[in-house]
Amino acid sequence: MDTKPTQLHIAIGGYFGPSYSLKWVRDELIYSASKEGYDGRITETIAPTAKQWQEFIQALDTIGVWSWRESYDDPYVLDGTHWSVEIALWDREIKSSGSNSYPATQGEAGSNGQGDEFDLFLKAVQRLIGGKAFS
Repeated sequence: MDTKPTQLHIAIGGYFGPSYSLKWVRDELIYSASKEGYDGRITETIAPTAKQWQEFIQALDTIGVWSWRESYDDPYVLDGTHWSVEIALWDREIKSSGSNSYPATQGEAGSNGQGDEFDLFLKAVQRLIGGKAFS
């Protein structure tokens, strides 16, 4: 079984803080990071090991990413943190996004800050990319 995704694009950030993205392009994982206001953007290619990919996919299963809703939005906050997750594997996929609201326990929206599931997801992403910043 191939442990690499058929599609992966994950992004998080906003104008008033750092922004990060990961994109799977032609068998390469492209990591981008920028400072507040999208300044100082860096881009690099990361090559996770087969073990890192396997652990990432196991984390997605454990966290319950596959059952996240399509959208998590806080209509009372206009600026802030926006995020999106698009991942497709050989047998499942997820497309979810949010603005100042996040999946929490059992896929429900977190009301005060990031939910437990979303925090665990970000930690899994960081392990996949060797500890680089992604929050």
